[in-house]
Amino acid sequence: MNATDKKKLAKKIQGSPGRAVYEFILEITRNPNWDITDRKQDEKLIREMLRKHCNGSGPVIVKKLPGWFSFAEKLKNGKRLTIPELVQYTFDLHEDRIMFSDEWLRVYQDGYWKKIPDSEIINQVYKIDGIYANPSRYGAVIKTIKHLKDKGSLTQNYNLICLENGTLNPRTGKLLKHSADHMLLNKLPINWKANAKCPVWKRTLNQIFHADSEKKNKIDLIQELTGYLLTADTSQHKFFWMVGNGRNGKSLILKIIEKLCGPENCTAMQLHRLNNSHIRAGLLNKLVNISSEIEPGEKIPTSLLKAIVGSDLIEADEKGKSSITFRPYCRLIACLNPEADKLPKTHDSSNGFMERAVFIQFNRIFTEKEQDKNLESKLGKELSGILVWAVAGLQRLNKRGRFIIPNSSRELVEEFILDSKPVKKFAKDVLTNDSKGRVTTTDLFEAYKLYGKVTKHKIGNASVFGKELKALNLDSIKSQGKIRWKVKISKEYQPKSK
Repeated sequence: MNATDKKKLAKKIQGSPGRAVYEFILEITRNPNWDITDRKQDEKLIREMLRKHCNGSGPVIVKKLPGWFSFAEKLKNGKRLTIPELVQYTFDLHEDRIMFSDEWLRVYQDGYWKKIPDSEIINQVYKIDGIYANPSRYGAVIKTIKHLKDKGSLTQNYNLICLENGTLNPRTGKLLKHSADHMLLNKLPINWKANAKCPVWKRTLNQIFHADSEKKNKIDLIQELTGYLLTADTSQHKFFWMVGNGRNGKSLILKIIEKLCGPENCTAMQLHRLNNSHIRAGLLNKLVNISSEIEPGEKIPTSLLKAIVGSDLIEADEKGKSSITFRPYCRLIACLNPEADKLPKTHDSSNGFMERAVFIQFNRIFTEKEQDKNLESKLGKELSGILVWAVAGLQRLNKRGRFIIPNSSRELVEEFILDSKPVKKFAKDVLTNDSKGRVTTTDLFEAYKLYGKVTKHKIGNASVFGKELKALNLDSIKSQGKIRWKVKISKEYQPKSK
């Protein structure tokens, strides 16, 4: 364009700037909080920039004209926008980075695809729709957006971690620029600082496991577990139980895990409540569920727990939304009291279930004098360093391919199995082999009932007891048409007839 053409265009703009914006669009930085009420200021700025360009003093980058100019023109003329125009306005507002999946609208924002409620879109539409706004128009806009942007069920990218200052590849430690193509559904509220340290955190862990014969093994396990929780990877197929009485440090560790993952990426559902379909929907797109102390005798839905740990398809329905089927990547952590009568109850003690259990036992109890009331705050200042520490644990886990399980965990697994099979536990605690023993099933059942009153196990009936007793393969003989067991009953549980 020569100088003469520029002067002609300048006169045209001065005379009718409304038409000129349809010929040129200038690239300007849009405030992330921009809405249609800011259009007058933007149009004034654009007219000024066009004038400068026509005088040869400013660059113009030709781009596709945003839809909100035409919307503003219609509103200025007193015309209401059609439903398709309101939908397009919404797409333009979010730069077309909007989708619908798993019954949720999502917009790409600050490095990840954030879930947003329908009400957020409705509020944006209301600002431009004004006097024409009504529930039926809102509903039509939302329905159309969901239809056009339906992506089904999304799969989280478990090879990357979205952070405040970029996207981290935990395998390489390289920080990448945020990108919508990374398809990340979670964001951790921490900056990556490759050289950050966490001396207070490391000292705290050493104090928690002070004098523990498995100290190094347990600290390494917690480091690897923490790193494992940062991504959506569920390949280890494990759930974790922190075992110990109060004031032992496990609550502090779980609070730091929550801070590291971000509260919005964590849930706190009790395991028995997972049977509720509405509650279960809360697992969608969460990194970890941390259950507080399990109540005595609380029953765990083991089949569902196995499905969650294995990232199998589960069904759930959030109130006000349709039922969905999804693969959860939420890892499960629960707190347990070490006493036998505090262990959760389950009718499933199969190898498939217990192979998924990892117990971390906390043996130390801190006195009031030993406790630092400001420790959590101090550790909060080391989150970037703890993140580096956790990523190192994740790298070690990925290289090895599995967790190293402490011996104490294996012992607790066996105790859990016995507690889940009361007849087997009864045999272990009450009976001893005796080649001269000739005990009837009736006498054993009487002893079992006494044992059940002490341990608070459900007794059941004699028929079930007899079947489970046979399954233990105890030595026996048949005498006078009855089975006699070659065992001896502990004195405190012997029937009165003895």
